[in-house]
Amino acid sequence: MSPPPTTVVAPLEAIAAAIAAVPSAKGAISKIPIGPFPNVNVGLLIQTLIIISVLVWLNVRGMREASLLNEIIGVGVIITECGIIILGFLLVWHPQLVSEQWTAAWANFEPKRFLYGASLAIISFV
Repeated sequence: MSPPPTTVVAPLEAIAAAIAAVPSAKGAISKIPIGPFPNVNVGLLIQTLIIISVLVWLNVRGMREASLLNEIIGVGVIITECGIIILGFLLVWHPQLVSEQWTAAWANFEPKRFLYGASLAIISFV
């Protein structure tokens, strides 16, 4: 019979060295120096240049295409927000907890603090 398998735990230094030796998106292979910036991620640079090029092209094309893009992005944002709200209701909805929180909130309600908080919210939104 063979002995039971044993688990070997490597020290943190060995793990860090092994991770550093593997070429990946976080490794030195994908970073290059450009001007005053010593570590520019090539993948992010390419993505940024593509987005800037599309926006310049859209700006040259005109107002209708830009408005269409804004509408598409707006619909996407609304669908995403609705999905987050629906998932919130489905996953963490507890009516008893909501009732307790509302009761506690109104028991300690101070109009001055409420108006201060509302003004901070309005200022931060604008």
